[in-house]
Amino acid sequence: MLDGRAIARRRGWGYPRAGRPGRPVRDLLGHRFGRGRTVPIVGDAGELAAITERGAKRGYLDLVDRESAWRNETPARSLLRVANYRPVERLEEIRAPTLLLGGTDDAIVDAESVVDAGESLSRGTVVAMPADHFSVLGDDFEPAVGHQLSFLRDVF
Repeated sequence: MLDGRAIARRRGWGYPRAGRPGRPVRDLLGHRFGRGRTVPIVGDAGELAAITERGAKRGYLDLVDRESAWRNETPARSLLRVANYRPVERLEEIRAPTLLLGGTDDAIVDAESVVDAGESLSRGTVVAMPADHFSVLGDDFEPAVGHQLSFLRDVF
């Protein structure tokens, strides 16, 4: 994730959605939830969750071991900071060789923004691959690691 503000803007300023248009973010994450309240990390479209893009819930949950004690939740207040997370604004400070993988099927971070970020890096390499946001940790893991190993061989 290179630009939380761009993601929030693309999703609409009502992010995260709660299934009812016009419901303010303040109501979703602020005084009504208070301390200790959580929201799901992934949910279906129209649900209140951090990530609600089509197919994301299944893709994310498929990565979790069935025996895991992990819970699909995050503190609600943590979502207030997403739009301010913008490493894209500091790319010019990166001097090290850097690999960016962009999934052409990623509904969360569009591949074009990854290509644009790579062009801002003085020693950047961008690889676009047919993958979604989570498949690089599952079905597309081997090809993603292959790109990473190839990059590392070239660098070192």
